[in-house]
Amino acid sequence: MCDKLAGVFVSRVGLDRAFDALPERPSITEVADTLGVTKRQVYRWLNEGHLPGVKLGATWVLDREELRATVRAAHNQLSGGTDQTDDPT
Repeated sequence: MCDKLAGVFVSRVGLDRAFDALPERPSITEVADTLGVTKRQVYRWLNEGHLPGVKLGATWVLDREELRATVRAAHNQLSGGTDQTDDPT
């Protein structure tokens, strides 16, 4: 999993809000804007297998829920499985 993905969102609430705003099949530009990275970085992560997507010819097809799950898993992996919103205090 890509460490850089883990730093994209601090909380599950922030992740859910950001991804809820995306269409079911977001564009590369929409994903880049949501993650706060360049389109080039999104393409790099797709090509390296860090982000889920299917390449049909020259076009990447992305799924909002798969992207959300991948970013959440990367965050949980590097944060030890805890989320700031899970803090009972």
